[in-house]
Amino acid sequence: MTGHLSDAALLLDATGEQPSNHVRHCELCQQRQAQLTDGVRAAEQAWRGEIVKQRPLGRRISIFVAGLTATVALFVAAIFWQARPPKLFDQPDPRLTPGRIQTQQLNLTRVCLASEEQHVPLSDARAMEVFRRYAIAKPKPGQFEIDYLIPPDLGGSPHPDNLWPQPYHAGVWNSHVKDALEDHLHNLVCSGQLDLATAQQDLKTGWITAYQKYFRTQDPLQEHAMFLKDRPWE
Repeated sequence: MTGHLSDAALLLDATGEQPSNHVRHCELCQQRQAQLTDGVRAAEQAWRGEIVKQRPLGRRISIFVAGLTATVALFVAAIFWQARPPKLFDQPDPRLTPGRIQTQQLNLTRVCLASEEQHVPLSDARAMEVFRRYAIAKPKPGQFEIDYLIPPDLGGSPHPDNLWPQPYHAGVWNSHVKDALEDHLHNLVCSGQLDLATAQQDLKTGWITAYQKYFRTQDPLQEHAMFLKDRPWE
């Protein structure tokens, strides 16, 4: 099943522990998932003595073994998933977060005053929608920032296409470093040194590459490791 999900991953998707967009678009994975879930149900029936007695003995044994195998796989997968830290996305998946700017007419005056305005925080429902899109079933408070690829003070939209769960502290390229880049780009745009559309496109293309370009470094600057601008999701 090269290129497809493992049995454990298919069972985790079926139970909602680790949702996967791949299953929604893969007929082979859907068929295999149906076989596994049928096996689990059959195993449960077998333990309760509910397998139809009239079926041939070989068929009953086959159903029982298939269900027992699926149950063991689900148990092992659940243990593995609970012990495994969630995947961290230092850059957004471009398929899920291509970036989006606000639909209303923007001008430099509006954009450059945006940093002085009180931005409305994202709702819990919107935050959980973003986590679901990235198959993060149980996010921990303080671990992520629901971040804008293009921030509001550069014309970014609160639409899910412009949001992703960025690691707040973990890793080298985390929320603090990106916040430093956002602040720098905003200053460049509002001082007339950088075109707004260029800043937006550079962020859409890849914020890490943009950081390296504008700060002329391959690695984050030390002073940006604890740069404070936005709060984590709690």
